[in-house]
Amino acid sequence: MLFADDSRIRFITARDEVGWVANYNLLLAEGSGEYFIWMPHDDSYPPGYVGALVECLEARPDAILAFGPCDTKTHDGTPYKIWPDPPFSSNQKWTARAALRMFYGWNIGVAMRGAFRRRRIIEADLWLPHTTGDAYADVCWLFGVALVGRFEFVPETRCLKRFYAGSTHTAWKGPKAGELPRLMVRYLGAYVPSTRQRIPAMAWVWFGAVANRAVLLVNQLARREMVSEEALRRAFCWALR
Repeated sequence: MLFADDSRIRFITARDEVGWVANYNLLLAEGSGEYFIWMPHDDSYPPGYVGALVECLEARPDAILAFGPCDTKTHDGTPYKIWPDPPFSSNQKWTARAALRMFYGWNIGVAMRGAFRRRRIIEADLWLPHTTGDAYADVCWLFGVALVGRFEFVPETRCLKRFYAGSTHTAWKGPKAGELPRLMVRYLGAYVPSTRQRIPAMAWVWFGAVANRAVLLVNQLARREMVSEEALRRAFCWALR
């Protein structure tokens, strides 16, 4: 077996019935290093990718997660989506509002391909949550991580995500009303000790959830895109600046 003599590498077998959230949590629990990164089977990380992210974390002890841009392509190589840089900078103060900007004003899921400090996540008892069908568990978890510590963006380190008909997320349906914001509020209660930050952030969580639902309903009733996803995200970034 390839790498059989390398003591740094272990092969772990899970049952086929294990969903992706349980599988991710199993890997996180079985890890032993200071730093951790997941690699979805349909993503590609270039040489030096992990090292550059770890180097960033080494240089920023206050950061809990480092990530870079994520290029996306369809099964035939066609570019799928280009995301702008995240709505924060290294010199900005990191608060609960930064986590809200990442969630409502951007695609926080891009950071799922980042490297993070495993020990701090374990100490915070921050495992991926089981949502209905395990849908959007990643973005909820990342919101919780962003409440535990700051994120760092490494623009020169890029990865590739492939979209195709059998991708796990293509079967996801819209989350149940209130399911994700309830998880987010629970994270705020657990990881934001300051009442001055926590209470307004909880209000923003529910406002954001209602706004997203309202826009979805308006577009469905109009049978066309009256308000785009990008326009809504820009509005959130402006309001949470």
